[in-house]
Amino acid sequence: MDAVNQATPAQLAKGALRRLATAKLEPTPENYARAYGEEAGHPLPALPDRAQPLIERLASRATDEAGRRDELVAAIMKGQWEQATQFVDRAATNQAAQAQAWAALLERMARGLERGGRQWTLARKKDSLHRVLDGSRSDLQKLQQRLQPLVTAWEGDTPLADGTEGAEGTEAAPADAEAALPAGVPAAAVAVTPSAAVGVGVALPVAAAAAPWPPLV
Repeated sequence: MDAVNQATPAQLAKGALRRLATAKLEPTPENYARAYGEEAGHPLPALPDRAQPLIERLASRATDEAGRRDELVAAIMKGQWEQATQFVDRAATNQAAQAQAWAALLERMARGLERGGRQWTLARKKDSLHRVLDGSRSDLQKLQQRLQPLVTAWEGDTPLADGTEGAEGTEAAPADAEAALPAGVPAAAVAVTPSAAVGVGVALPVAAAAAPWPPLV
């Protein structure tokens, strides 16, 4: 008869407590029962191996970190329900913090796309954003790590005084044609040649249409 079978219940109980202390587990009834069974040489049955693929899929939804996923899978497979529950609670807290971080990042990104800059034009911002999305689309954590310095670079750019987009190479046309005329020159004084007017379908100004044609020499 081996030493385990000769151990008294009191000795098994002390051994179970030592196992809990070594594993840093709380002496809950469930943990104690498992530790007592292991100490007595009759461990409680674990989940079957065919359950592990399903547990791994479920764990992948709880966290994106491979190390934490393995920890959760191991705890469930070993029947360490208290440890697994604590892990899931921590994962839920982390997910809430991640959601808040993403919301703040998206708000900064929206402000950056609305604000003109001297170095970061709207076209350059869109191009850099597409590059980051294409390169990190499958990894949410990597995507966040790459977006944060990009948005920080946008915020560090010198804003334009009038809030318009800069360095695009063109200026906006005046909304009113008279605004582009020199001071003191009325719009009716701008002559449109008959050939140009017919070609583009533009009506001649009244003053130009009423003027007589010069005699042919």
